[in-house]
Amino acid sequence: MKQLILIRGNSGSGKSTLALQLQQKLGQKTILLPQDTLRRLILNAKDGYETPTIPLYLTLLEHAYQHHDIVIIEGILHRDWYAPLWDKIAELYGDNAYAYYYDLPFQETIRRHQTRDKVNDFSVSDMKRWWLEKDYLERFSETYFTSEHTLDEAMAIILNDIKK
Repeated sequence: MKQLILIRGNSGSGKSTLALQLQQKLGQKTILLPQDTLRRLILNAKDGYETPTIPLYLTLLEHAYQHHDIVIIEGILHRDWYAPLWDKIAELYGDNAYAYYYDLPFQETIRRHQTRDKVNDFSVSDMKRWWLEKDYLERFSETYFTSEHTLDEAMAIILNDIKK
């Protein structure tokens, strides 16, 4: 059964760490498509409605569906800008798409960011500029992770969901 895990939230929330650990745990038939890698490193593009990241994601999703059992997508992924991605996920994965959103206060994302290796990659003012308050998806039923959830708890929730 093909499955997709979508992990969204603001910068510094813990999305990338969770996604990487999930990929390691789930094994070789799992592909990780991180927004920062696609948009910033591969495409060197700005985000927004016209971002070239969306067509790349759509192409990669088709590939992933054909060749991988589990797809993990993670990033800020603004709900309005990435609407074509939500449509493609629903078309390919239907009820086998699992969505998670880190719903953390801004101060908590700053605190978490200070503990990362990438602490000098961007500033608190960058984080504030990118901040999206409660950018919930209406297309999927998202599970919300709060500052009370540890990394291990978030992992356990996702692993339990995809085993059902």
